[in-house]
Amino acid sequence: MEKALKSPRFLAIVRAGKNSLHESFSADLSSRNFDLFVYAYHEDVPKPPRPTDHYLLRPGEKISSYAWLFQERTDLFETYDVIALLDDDLAIDIEALSTCFDIGWAYDLNLWQPSLTLDSYFSYAAFLQNPNFKLRYTNFVEMMCPFMTSETLRRAVPFLAMGYPTGPDLIWSRLHEQNEYKSAIIDAVSVKHTRMVGHTIGIETGGRVRSYDDITNAFMEEVGETFRGNVVYAGVERTGKYVRGRVPIALRTLRMFRGLTTTPHPKRKYIHHLLASLNHILRRPIALDPLPNSSLF
Repeated sequence: MEKALKSPRFLAIVRAGKNSLHESFSADLSSRNFDLFVYAYHEDVPKPPRPTDHYLLRPGEKISSYAWLFQERTDLFETYDVIALLDDDLAIDIEALSTCFDIGWAYDLNLWQPSLTLDSYFSYAAFLQNPNFKLRYTNFVEMMCPFMTSETLRRAVPFLAMGYPTGPDLIWSRLHEQNEYKSAIIDAVSVKHTRMVGHTIGIETGGRVRSYDDITNAFMEEVGETFRGNVVYAGVERTGKYVRGRVPIALRTLRMFRGLTTTPHPKRKYIHHLLASLNHILRRPIALDPLPNSSLF
């Protein structure tokens, strides 16, 4: 449910290398509604221009580096209401980022992300932009560009610190006692993911390349939980109408077949992922029950 707007403070953190695209949303200071934290892993990354922005150089793997940052800089949880963690290969402008912050805050979400343009590289078809909706409620927001309330991120830090290069995104939609209608894909905003996703090319860890499934299975085994797949179960249409129900959501997802003409992936792969997404909508459990002891975080 949409809530009355107040004056929150937003922070966008980009894990930036020398080929980072973040300069597209670091300029035009007057139109930004967020501060920027350039968290560089390469020394050639320039510092941001605004005095209230942040800069830190720390090479290393993404998730463990985030864990270190939030353990060291707990003041960020007090200073900001929402923190976004952005990969450096996202093509997005200031207006889109600002709108994404505003929509998630207005709808009282804990966790959200912008949708992906249909010409993006992707792992899950559910995250591709669906033009029927302003936003869609989901049980999963991926690691590429999550927006989180500071309290949600604070609760996620112990999982970031477990030492896995992926996996925490499978459970961070369940960190509160009430999780339904608290995680969403924002279709009113889309970003282009410009590089091949690590899920499809393997992830280097411990000096060797491991598959995404191997790593996430090990993570979930250690956490003692299961993940049956991402499910979109409700949405808000562009008209403001709420839609809920597996069949109505699945029917409105069929329009995403139009991405066959623009996807960088082979058409057979695109169809496979979209059919898998439809199967999840129609058959998989939503599974947003709170993690054990979530009230104690």
